[in-house]
Amino acid sequence: MPKEITNNAETALQQVQSPRAAALLPALTLQDLSYRAQVLDAFISRTLKDGVDYDVIPGTPKPSLLQPGAEKCQMLFGWTPKFVIEEKIEQWDEPAFFYYRVTCQIWAGDRLLGDRQASCNSHESKYRYRWVPEAEIPPYLDRATLIKRDGILSEPQFAVAKGETQGKYGKPAEYWQQFKDAIAKKTARQGERETAKGGKMLTWEIDGSLWRVPNPDIADQHNTIIQMAQKRAHVAAIKMVANLSERFTMDQEEEQPPVYQGESAPPLPLDIPEPKVAKRQAAAQVQSMAGSVPPEPLPSMRMQSSMPTGTILAETPQQAAAMNLQSVLASLTSRQSVIDTFVRFKAECLDKVLGNSDAVYTRILGQHGVETAGDLKSPAVAKACFTDLWNEYQVAKTAPPADDAWEQHVKAEEAQHG
Repeated sequence: MPKEITNNAETALQQVQSPRAAALLPALTLQDLSYRAQVLDAFISRTLKDGVDYDVIPGTPKPSLLQPGAEKCQMLFGWTPKFVIEEKIEQWDEPAFFYYRVTCQIWAGDRLLGDRQASCNSHESKYRYRWVPEAEIPPYLDRATLIKRDGILSEPQFAVAKGETQGKYGKPAEYWQQFKDAIAKKTARQGERETAKGGKMLTWEIDGSLWRVPNPDIADQHNTIIQMAQKRAHVAAIKMVANLSERFTMDQEEEQPPVYQGESAPPLPLDIPEPKVAKRQAAAQVQSMAGSVPPEPLPSMRMQSSMPTGTILAETPQQAAAMNLQSVLASLTSRQSVIDTFVRFKAECLDKVLGNSDAVYTRILGQHGVETAGDLKSPAVAKACFTDLWNEYQVAKTAPPADDAWEQHVKAEEAQHG
């Protein structure tokens, strides 16, 4: 456009006096817009860093703006974000579920420049599920029904060297052998991990197989889910108000191979199919511990016999219960399997016959010197503790109903006091 026409247009805009007309005309001159674009170009090229403030995701036409980049842009213009939770669902009881829809408003002083909404919920695959190696699959899940994929196994170097099969880092010997074989073949990779105290821990990483299982600690993701909803709304609002859509797309997360970091790190929530079948099978498996009913075969096995060739069927409920107890004890090979089994048994067996089994559960754990199942020092101690719980359950099942017991108590008091 010729410079003369541009100058005439800007002069005409500046001469508009009517408020009604001014509302339909640009708030900035072309010179201001040009200067603003130059500032943004310089800001992006000189300040923003690839891989930190923005990232290139394969298959996307433009780089993705990340939260650090949005925060730097906010600082450049002196804006202030304000977050409003528009809608929330907080279901703490099982099955736990959390949902948040958040609005991020961008303010310049007392002037609202724009806003954007975003949401996050605990049914998103990366929060609802996690990936684990074969040794960490809970005993009440059928491995044949779980989705498997290639991933990365990561363990502290000192744990690999010791190869412990008990304690905090205890895993089956064949699990540690994978690392030792890879180290000998020079296919293992050295890495590092942050410790709880902020230090660094050297690790060995190897390629391996991981299985997708339900995340048992959804409530632990509660604060993360709120922050993720705020982050999504914030990046979207900054991108819109700063006119960065031409340069960036939304913050997108590139799918990476799942990483299992052993017992020293919290479980990583990753995707897996709907867990309703797994929950139903878990309940049936726990019932079978007490010899009540046999576990229901999984859908994929309904047309097949779930009884291995040569299995001797128990003739009495007591024999069946003993056989089921032994199979459960044999599955207590890792800290995670102990936690999963104890928690499920308490909820599905003890609580059902005792109403609230907290006192009994705590007392029996205390007899073995721990407060929680995760503190049990070895599979042998865990098996002894679980056997005590199982025996307590058998006694509770044969006790008279609560109403009968109360009536007996009342009669005894009346007989004593006439």
